[in-house]
Formats: sequence, C-alpha cells, structure tokens
Amino acid sequence: MKRVASGEPRKQSSIRCDRAFFSGGGVPMWFVYICLRRGRLYTGITTHLQHRMAQHKAKLLYYETHPDRFSAARREKQIKGWTKGKKLALCQSPENPLATPSDIPAPANPTR
Repeated sequence: MKRVASGEPRKQSSIRCDRAFFSGGGVPMWFVYICLRRGRLYTGITTHLQHRMAQHKAKLLYYETHPDRFSAARREKQIKGWTKGKKLALCQSPENPLATPSDIPAPANPTR
C-alpha cells in the first residue's frame, strides 16, 4: 500500500481501467466476452479487451458492453450456464460486432 502525506496507508484500486474504455461520464465500461482458445470457449468480464485477449492468447469471438461490473457479472453468469451450441449461436448472430459467419467455428455437436 502507498502512504499518503499523513503517513496512513492509502488503499489502491485493484481494477485497471484505461481511458480508451471509459464511457462519456468517466466511468469504466465493462465488457462481457466469449473467446476461443485451443478449441474451448471461455466467457469472462473485463474493462480492457485487448489486454485480456493477450493474457488468454485467444481469439475474441463476441463481446458486449455494460455500464457497471454488476450487470456484466450477471450476464457472464447467464452465458456461462449455456451450452456450447447456444454460445456459438450468439457469436454467429447478426448483432455481434465482430463476427462474420466464417470467423466462428460450427458446433461439433449442435444438440449438446
């Protein structure tokens, strides 16, 4: 912990936020994402997509923005409960800002 002028410890924020990912009001924007790594889908939340994909060494398939951590975490939990086929369908949807159908792998077994 850093110390302030009075000598008392100052709490540091554990959340890393870059200005590029702030919404207009100076509040960090949260992202829910689905990425592909070694044939597996990963779902998570972050405030910095590029940094997170570099950590995962993964291909970003889908993302959506949320105004706060609570709503992002709620959506992440919802998506994590889905089947792989349903997650891939979301990645292939026209609302996905990233995807063209050829970018997203087809589900191996769509019934699962």
